[in-house]
Amino acid sequence: MKYILSFFFIMLSIVLSAQSNEGTEFWFAFMEHIDGRDADHVIMITSRTNTTGTINIEGLEYSRSFTVTANQVEIINIPSSAQFIGSEDIRNLGIQITTALPVSVYIHQYHNFRSEAALVLPISSLSDQYYVMSNFGISGDFGEGLSQFCIVAYEDETEVDILLSATTKKGVPRNTTISQSLNKGEVYQVQATNSLADITGTFVSGNKNFAILAGCSWSQVPLGCRYYDNLLEMMTPMDTWGKEFVAVPTLEGRESDIFRILSSQDNNQVEIINSQGNLISSFALHRGEYQELESTNALYIKGSHPVIIAQYMKGSQCQSHINGDPSMLILNSLEQIRDTVIIFNSNLQNITENYISIISKNSDKESVQLDGNIITNWKTIGEFSYSISEVRSGTHTITNAGCGVIASAYGMGDKESYAYGGGASFSKINASPLPEGQCVNIPVTFDSELPETRYDITWDLGPDIGVFQDHTFEYTYDEIGIYPAVATIYDKCFDQTEIIESDIIISLRQNVDVSDNSAYCLGDSIYLQAIDSGIDIPAGGALTYHWTGPDNFSISQVDPDVEIANSTISMSGQYKVIAEVSGCETEPAYTDVDIRDFPKPNLGADTILCSKIEEINIQIDPGEYDTYLWQDNSSSRILTITEEGEYNVVVTDDIGCEGGDAIVVNDRCPTRFYLPNIFTPNSYNNNSFGIYADDIIDATMSIYDKWGNLVFVTSDSSNAWQGNYNNQDAIQGIYTYLIDFQGYDDEGNIIIGRHHGTVLLVR
Repeated sequence: MKYILSFFFIMLSIVLSAQSNEGTEFWFAFMEHIDGRDADHVIMITSRTNTTGTINIEGLEYSRSFTVTANQVEIINIPSSAQFIGSEDIRNLGIQITTALPVSVYIHQYHNFRSEAALVLPISSLSDQYYVMSNFGISGDFGEGLSQFCIVAYEDETEVDILLSATTKKGVPRNTTISQSLNKGEVYQVQATNSLADITGTFVSGNKNFAILAGCSWSQVPLGCRYYDNLLEMMTPMDTWGKEFVAVPTLEGRESDIFRILSSQDNNQVEIINSQGNLISSFALHRGEYQELESTNALYIKGSHPVIIAQYMKGSQCQSHINGDPSMLILNSLEQIRDTVIIFNSNLQNITENYISIISKNSDKESVQLDGNIITNWKTIGEFSYSISEVRSGTHTITNAGCGVIASAYGMGDKESYAYGGGASFSKINASPLPEGQCVNIPVTFDSELPETRYDITWDLGPDIGVFQDHTFEYTYDEIGIYPAVATIYDKCFDQTEIIESDIIISLRQNVDVSDNSAYCLGDSIYLQAIDSGIDIPAGGALTYHWTGPDNFSISQVDPDVEIANSTISMSGQYKVIAEVSGCETEPAYTDVDIRDFPKPNLGADTILCSKIEEINIQIDPGEYDTYLWQDNSSSRILTITEEGEYNVVVTDDIGCEGGDAIVVNDRCPTRFYLPNIFTPNSYNNNSFGIYADDIIDATMSIYDKWGNLVFVTSDSSNAWQGNYNNQDAIQGIYTYLIDFQGYDDEGNIIIGRHHGTVLLVR
């Protein structure tokens, strides 16, 4: 079992524009755990300063405020119903954390001997392209563990495409693309078809930024190794991946870990180098492919293109050292180093050994301090050094006066283990800083979005324009055309230079039209259409339509047609579209959309009349509409009612929205009894005594003699008393009758009553 118990936060010392794992807004979800609703779900929040915040789960109507004390950990238990159980469904289970000041967030999901945790990235460090890293599942006494991932949207109209690397639980084949539209707070989870399928290598892209978590509900690492656990990590966006890593096993030289390397591009040449500087392995990976390797010693891993690397602790059956179940850790690349990291090691749940691994440049290692003490137990691997220190439980601070460090914390007990990667910059180091283009005579913004303390940049805009070295500046092109540009980025920490070339397309501002104003019935799909009127797209350029509208509607896409399903009244209003031609935006075009509620015709209240007292003649008018259809297929506005019954109408307004109403007219007269006070059995007339009444629903008559004996009872109006008792003629005399009945009062309301009297039997 792996109980975590490590929480980190990072102290920023680089420019504010850089990304990190600190932020003020986070979105995530809890994936399925093998123990289902029995599992516990914990959020752990740390901060460098005192601050406050709120956790919201809209789909559960859950909201909680919290306070974080500087350098402490706030632990919050979340309802088990927040766990997403199932595959290929959309549920409103997104968890949002907002805070006044920056915090770091971690999540922990566990039950009995199964436990896993993950670092949560703020939305400022998220992006729109990810690969999934997971592992195989295991089927056993607790059920079938499945490789899985979930997508969390934090903006409405987030469109995602999922290119599957494995068949899903609902049978969607591998190499198939699933397209889904998600609104703010919605979560879409995908699981592999069975425990033998691994969903690693699935590619997920979207039109907006989103979060993605991945792992396995119950996994074995490696295959065939007993003692299992769930896996859980937040995936890092592709534009933050790096090319250089130092991978340090948890117990170097004594136990081995498994490392899985996945490529971002085709023909990625990956080299594995040992601490002696020897190349021990090399291989080529294509986009989305991965390679596994196992090592008991530190490795330097370098790709010709960016990669993502996961480190897995193995099940304790495959270890000689005290160790627990598998865990998954996404390694931070060396390019994402930071100067200060604060880590918390815990002794909870029987953790008896705690460790911190630290990676630094050789030139910086002498200034690295752990809790104010200079680290001396360094080992060298190429241009980098690493250190593994056993530490006490509690908070630890790592500082470096040079370029920075990469740190991880982990611990082990008799049956427990945990592992976390320390905070990283998460700068978008793989994103091109060169703009796509702009309109002629409109300033073009050039922005490296890189920390100036670490990177130098040179912009070469051609011999006719010149060279610039500011990280941010503007330049205005006064003629249309295609302008080659080169950005040269120098990483002062790694003494590396990257050259990025691109064409900047300068075009004329053009016009876009939009479909006419339109009206829809509530719930119908809204259709918007941009009409480009012959927009000229320069060679190598691209055309994108940006729509905004009521109810926070926003979408950007290459398709000029937009469909918005399940319209609501709040979607009424003005919609705006701007077409962007390689960075050059058109003037906006507008259209109005009117969402109509369904017509509400009113036929009035149900009516009760007595035709014996007055003639039924009622005219009903539902109101003014375009068309009418009554139950008798008549189509006039007014309907005349002359008899009882149910009458209904369906009306339509000027755009075809339908509504209906119904009215019931009942012919009900007051219940009346007509009972004689004398009858003579066996005579020609008036020879029986029964329930004689009009407008009665049901009744029971009971007849008693003068001694109180029940001589006759009936609930059938056709079954009258013939003047007999116990199969003999009843004696002449006065008899009492009671009639318990259900009928109508003078207003036509149903009543329950009793009518009584006497009758003389004469022979």
